[in-house]
Formats: sequence, structure tokens, C-alpha cells
Amino acid sequence: MLLKIIYDHLTMKVHKKTYLKWFVSLIVIIVVSFCTDLLGIIKVKVITDIYEKVVDSIPYDILVSLWFRIIVATLIIITLILLVYKPKLYLCRHTSLFPNIGDVDEYYKEHYWIKAIELDQTSDFSESYPDKASIKHLDEVALQLSNNTPKSRCGYYGIAHTPMIFRFGFKMGDSGRNVMLFHKLRHGEVNFNELSDVPDGKGVYVFEKNKSIKSDELIVSIATSAQINEQNLVDLDPKNKHIIMFDSLNYDVDYITSKVTIQYIKDSILTYVRMRVKEYGIQKLHIVIASSVAFTFALGQSFSNQMDPQIVVYHYANGTYYWGICVNKDYDDPKCIEFTSACDN
Repeated sequence: MLLKIIYDHLTMKVHKKTYLKWFVSLIVIIVVSFCTDLLGIIKVKVITDIYEKVVDSIPYDILVSLWFRIIVATLIIITLILLVYKPKLYLCRHTSLFPNIGDVDEYYKEHYWIKAIELDQTSDFSESYPDKASIKHLDEVALQLSNNTPKSRCGYYGIAHTPMIFRFGFKMGDSGRNVMLFHKLRHGEVNFNELSDVPDGKGVYVFEKNKSIKSDELIVSIATSAQINEQNLVDLDPKNKHIIMFDSLNYDVDYITSKVTIQYIKDSILTYVRMRVKEYGIQKLHIVIASSVAFTFALGQSFSNQMDPQIVVYHYANGTYYWGICVNKDYDDPKCIEFTSACDN
């Protein structure tokens, strides 16, 4: 556990090559401490440079002292541990739209022993919507990942149908709050990288419609990567439901690249939605999302069976929403998959 704490706080901030340089430097220092003249005859430039800096910057009486040698030896051991130790990372790659999506950056392969979990569902949508077996498989993988969260780090990335991504996050719930979420920039990145810790000040605006109608159902739309307008919602019977629209007004597939932004936006959404759920007596949420995979997953984690009403998340295609998945229901429940009026046309 101590090694993991040290690694989490230090190694992910520093590249392995830097630790190698530190290790070599410390070895030179400890050798100089015991034999100040030995390295003077070595003609390897890197070692000679370190030797000269050590001799010039550290007084002789300190260099040969016992306490100095103990400190340097301790640092050598710590650096060696950080150089060779890798925590385990259960990394799930989720695909359902197309299989060839790229990989995580080599940096993570260098810093972790990766246990790859492949959730390839690209062949599960022959009818354009998932079958019971594919939803069951997703639930099993989510359970596997959440069971490993307390003892190991877990990661998630991919390109999949929005309802499947949301359900995965929902099934993980609070047990997976420390999941590493990855995103690949549309321009400038070949591989997936973990979201940054840097706040960028981004958020969403809130627009509410149908405040005065009598309904226990609420449509929630969230748009950051593409616009969602009222016409897109026509097959969800919007005239007879409350509507809340969260909109960035500045659409970009790379709009959300920060963990801080995800936390801020999803907290804003949860607070507002739960307030309206209580006020209107909402029994069912209809959620549509045009945003990143990482955000959709994280938002799914934030909802729960205990605090929220029934939730159906929809898949967008050809300008409308044809089907959705009720994330509260078991995979074998006949009402787990819901179809909209678009399927009647």
C-alpha cells in the first residue's frame, strides 16, 4: 500500500526516463562519497559531468559523512523502487460502433501493468439495437471492473452507443468513482490519454420548457459536442413532458477534456434535475446526450437507483431517437429496451 501511495503521488508526474537519470546520478554520488578520486579518471562524459558537479557543489566533509551516505542510499532504494514498480491497471476498451479506435498512449503501458478487458460489441447490433445477451455481457464486465476498483486502478475508454456507455457508468456507480477516463482529441492525438486535472472554466447553460404542464416525466438533453434541438426530441412526445436542456452553445467533440469540467457540469446537471424531480414529482427521466464518451460514462456513475427515478437513455440516429435503454431494469426485463414512436414510421 505504501508503494502504491508513493507511486500515485510521484510517478504519474514524472517520466520513467527521469527516474533513470536520478538513479544514475545517485549511484555516482554514493561512489564519489566512498572514493572521491575514482570517478575522476572515468572518461564517460555523462558520468564525468555528474562527478564534477558533485565535487564542486558538495563540501568534502559532508560528502564523506555517514549521515549523507545513509540519505543517498535511501534515495537510491526509493528511486529504484519507483523505476521498476508498476501498479496494476484494469483497462476496459469498449466498442460497439466500430472496432478500430486506437489504443491508449504508450505512457500508460510504461507506468502500469495493464490487464486488458476487451468489450467488443460491434457485432451485437445487427438489428440496430442491442439484444439481451449484449446488455448482460456489459453488466458482467461492469461488475468485474467495479469489483477490482477497491484494490486496483481501473480505466475506461472507447467509442460505443450512448445508452451502453451510460449504463456501464451507472452499473459502476460510486464503487467506480476512481475510474481513469480517457479521451482522444479529434485533431492532434493518435492515442487515448487520461483527462487532465486542469480546470478550463467550461460549463453549460440551462433552458427549461413546459414548466406549467402536468406530467410525471421529464426529458433531459445535454449537448456539448453537437446541438440538440426540440425537433430532435419529437419522437419522445415532448409536448406532454417537462423539458430541461443543458447546452454548451459552443459545440466541439473535444469540448470536455478535463476531469474538473466533467465534475462541474455533471454536478450542475444533477443538482438542477433532482430539484425539478422533487418539485414536479417526476417518475421517469428520458435522457439524450451529445457529448464525449468520458462525460457520458461519468454522468452515468452519478445517478443511482436510490436517489433518482426510472432512467431511459436514448441512441441518436438519422435525426431522431429510435430506442433507449432503461438503466434501472435488468437485462432480461421486457422493458429494458424502449422504442420511441420513430419506430412506427
